Amino acid sequence: MPSKYKTIDGKKCEADLLALGEKLTRDAALSIEGARSIWEEALDGNKVTQPERCAIEHIMKRSPHGLASEAKNFFQYWLKEETVSQLRGAACVTVDGVRCDEAMIKVANHFHGRKRGPLGIRAAEGIWFSALDGRGVTNREKATIDFILRKYRFDDPGRSFLESKQSWLTIAADALAVGGEGDRVDGATLAAAAPDAIVLRRTDAIGLELSVLTPQASSSVHSGAASTARPGSGENLPSSSSSVHLGAAGGTPSVSWG
Repeated sequence: MPSKYKTIDGKKCEADLLALGEKLTRDAALSIEGARSIWEEALDGNKVTQPERCAIEHIMKRSPHGLASEAKNFFQYWLKEETVSQLRGAACVTVDGVRCDEAMIKVANHFHGRKRGPLGIRAAEGIWFSALDGRGVTNREKATIDFILRKYRFDDPGRSFLESKQSWLTIAADALAVGGEGDRVDGATLAAAAPDAIVLRRTDAIGLELSVLTPQASSSVHSGAASTARPGSGENLPSSSSSVHLGAAGGTPSVSWG
């Protein structure tokens, strides 16, 4: 079994991240979408380990075509940021009558307290990364994103980023609520509606981020024979080579690449 680490210049690096970085930088400068997908791949419990940091630093240094300015700024910020990853909270806290994920609210409040104006792209990313702290994004975390978008002011890039994730989650949740041939399955519907039920797996969320790199054709989200068209705003959903499928009744949607 191959080692999960590679030693480069005396530093232990995460092998999977190195492989992903090599793939994303082979033909062009690393884009902001590529940088986010690398970071999301590294996140585990909303933290990045030292071997993962070393791998990212190696990717930044050795990318044959360099990094787009947005990607460079992204890594420079998140590699230095130490507060957001430490923000923890209860699975549920009630804010203005809405049951929310407390850690995500803490992240929003952290950025809100640092500036008087609207929240920006780094705040939006931090909120999304907090939602990815487990095996996937749950119904409660989805509801928290909805609440945060209503409660806080964002600049255009920040709002666009979170609204794109909101669109992904809405489509995935709709897929979960629909059974084969468009009929509802009572047990599956109840399970899908549970606050802690996973709407979108973490690995699939990363896959959707990567799919933005190849948005040349339209795509759809499927549940059996039912499909939902791509939303008209925000970032693209998967390219034509991918789609989100509902597996067994009550299962979590998964992205297939093929």
